[in-house]
Amino acid sequence: MAPKKNNKKNSAISKLALERVRKVQEEELRIQQEIEEEEKRRKEEEEKLAKLEQERLEKLEKKKLAKKEKILKQKKEGTYLTANQKEKLRNHQSKIQLLQDYHKDVHVYENSDILDSIENAKKDREYFRSPVICILGHVDAGKTKLLDCLRNSNVQQNEAGGITQQMGTTHLSSDIIHNYIRNIDTNHNMEMDMIFLDTPGHEAFSSIRKNGSAFADIVLLIVDVLRGVQQQTIESIQLLRNRNIPYIIVLNKMDRLYGWKQFPVVMENKIEQQDDTTKQEFYDKLSSIILDMNKNEINAELYWNIVDTDYVPIVPISVLTNESIDELLLVISTIVQQKEDLFSASNEEESLQCFVMDNKMLEGYGNTVDVLLKHGCLEEGQKIYLQQGVKYVPSRIKLLLTPPINTDMRVKNEFLTHKKMVGTMGLKIVLYDPILPVIGSNILLEDQESLVIANDLQFDQEGVVIFASTSNSLHALHSFLKNECDPPIPIVEAKIGKIYKKDIVKISLLKNKEEYNVILAFDIIPDEDILNFANENNITILYADIIYHLLEKFKKHQDNLFIQKKEKNKHLMVYPCLFNILKNNIFNKKNPLVLGVEIKEGCLHINTPIFIPKKNLLLGRVIGIQKDHKDVQLATKGSQVAVKIETENPSIQYGRHFDEECGDLVSFISRESINVLKEFFKEEMSKDDLVLIMKLKKILRIS
Repeated sequence: MAPKKNNKKNSAISKLALERVRKVQEEELRIQQEIEEEEKRRKEEEEKLAKLEQERLEKLEKKKLAKKEKILKQKKEGTYLTANQKEKLRNHQSKIQLLQDYHKDVHVYENSDILDSIENAKKDREYFRSPVICILGHVDAGKTKLLDCLRNSNVQQNEAGGITQQMGTTHLSSDIIHNYIRNIDTNHNMEMDMIFLDTPGHEAFSSIRKNGSAFADIVLLIVDVLRGVQQQTIESIQLLRNRNIPYIIVLNKMDRLYGWKQFPVVMENKIEQQDDTTKQEFYDKLSSIILDMNKNEINAELYWNIVDTDYVPIVPISVLTNESIDELLLVISTIVQQKEDLFSASNEEESLQCFVMDNKMLEGYGNTVDVLLKHGCLEEGQKIYLQQGVKYVPSRIKLLLTPPINTDMRVKNEFLTHKKMVGTMGLKIVLYDPILPVIGSNILLEDQESLVIANDLQFDQEGVVIFASTSNSLHALHSFLKNECDPPIPIVEAKIGKIYKKDIVKISLLKNKEEYNVILAFDIIPDEDILNFANENNITILYADIIYHLLEKFKKHQDNLFIQKKEKNKHLMVYPCLFNILKNNIFNKKNPLVLGVEIKEGCLHINTPIFIPKKNLLLGRVIGIQKDHKDVQLATKGSQVAVKIETENPSIQYGRHFDEECGDLVSFISRESINVLKEFFKEEMSKDDLVLIMKLKKILRIS
């Protein structure tokens, strides 16, 4: 008897050793697969980076060519400045020199060659375009009040709740700018008008702020010195960083500092003459603001302390007491002179660059389109194309209207009519055929190549719906989803502008697959009530201001949806398996059956339905598996296990209805289970499993 026991013990040890070897081999295979997958991901990332680098180099080359063409054009027009002329201009206009000489006579131009260029341009009846200065900042920081101070108006008080809710333009004359700056620079003689864009600061008007910053040459970022960096301040910083626009941080409400006193000197000296408590409060607030700017990757400093051009200038002012507005205009003037493109003369031959800012009803004129003309020419009777939806439609200009100079376009005025407008100007267009164009879109001429930006968009029978803030953004998103995504993401519809409830209702009526009940919104932030309404209608809205981030959100959404569907259909999944009964290993002949079996092919899982082909008998469902007296969830090929089966019919018994002579037992797969396997569990199947499924399909006669 002893040798027999030893043989059994040795056999058990051998099986255990083999099982360990198998597990080690499986683990090594898993690790090898992970390494291969990681290597694949790394290569894909390298290819992606290489592609981005190639695109960057191509863009750089295009910029170089454009710069060469610009220089040739300026030379032809006689407005080109040599490197020495530019250097003289920079030397005369450096911020450091201006700040050091504030209390002295500051000669901005003296006998600079730029004056000759300006005079020559005037003689030739060409006009240097005015710089467009956009004002951004958190609500109630004092944006409109600053313009009221410059215009000697009271627009802010007349707005609903004292809050700006639309974009406004003001054409500020060179006389006003000149009079302000001469307070600190008696020799200032730069004659250039400025166009100011006022934008809302409330979080609900983010799209208007984006449009405003897109039009600007320079941005004034207004910050309440007491409240510091706020939500919309951070949003504005991100906009400016993405668009690489020069800007000035304006610290407003200096008069609100405790114990603030007014002195007839420049701000640098004014701060030093305050009481110690007031000075300490200011420097504490300033340090906090600079720290918050650093957190947002911005280096900022008081403009009279700047020694590095990489720093953003901070200009403290008070619009309520009209303090240091002259210094702010001087800093703006300095930056303007450093922007070469502002010294190129505007003329009628330039390509039209004109942006839609708003659509309004104007008493006596009907529907008007507020626009900002930056380059080119508009004139009465001219045929233009305006964007409506995703297409451009034609119309003709009936009237060109502008408010009186130094007046906000939002205020009711006796508007001036013009036959022709050249250069930079905010104006109203009255059309013969009234159109409500997309805000932020370009106005195009008949001979421009980009006449139809979105007419060539291709759509699918089913797919996602895309939204974007502008036509260019929509085109970029469409191209990215179709050409750069693998596989391409199908698109059923595209729209520009805000998402409304009617859009969601329309999408919910589309016969879309569940994974395509999605709105991809690029550069648009939906309102909270829209998000809730979409959720109620089983529509998912994904939004981002970067296309790659939007794609990542969509992929994550798809992955989560796949996991949910997989879990939902898990009970329908039947893993392929083929096994037979071990003789003399019958532990219970009645329901529930307990049989010793050997797995010949595939894997046996708990909850698998069992069928005996030779008897054409649906035996029942596996409710338990034991190996070496331990419960397990599955049994792999070659293993011998005890299986507990709950019979389909309680009267089924071993020996009466079936026995070990009945041949192979198989998992009872069906067409439904095969479809579920293909859609959700295919990655879990090995080649042998797929071969076994084909074999079982023949045995069970599944078409």
